[in-house]
Amino acid sequence: MGLRQLLYMSELARPFESSLLEDIKAASGRNNERWQVSGCLLYSKGHFLQLLEGPEESVERLFGIISADGRHARVRVLHDVPIKERLFDGWEMRTYNLESRSDLPQEFIDRVLDWIERHESNPLFLFRILDDFRNYL
Repeated sequence: MGLRQLLYMSELARPFESSLLEDIKAASGRNNERWQVSGCLLYSKGHFLQLLEGPEESVERLFGIISADGRHARVRVLHDVPIKERLFDGWEMRTYNLESRSDLPQEFIDRVLDWIERHESNPLFLFRILDDFRNYL
């Protein structure tokens, strides 16, 4: 079975609560380790941007759960391809609220926020952002 990489964007379906990302991170930790899925989840201004990487069946199953999750609305797949190696190898699932991160360079945060505002769907631009993100951490 090959590896798959899926990038999606969604909107928060209800008002933001401080426990939201911790709840998602806890569920991700349980599911992603068992299903061998890695990646990252960024949140800002009522939007999620998440990259999932792992075995094809696992990514499909996990994305199905996410799509049905009542916290997400208007889920849109931006990129979905087979891959040979992971961009975020060794990351179970890191979760970041960009609105409260002071340890990331402001330039990076501004680029992500600009992308969210424009709803950019150019995969090359998105991967440049995610690669920058991975390199900052």
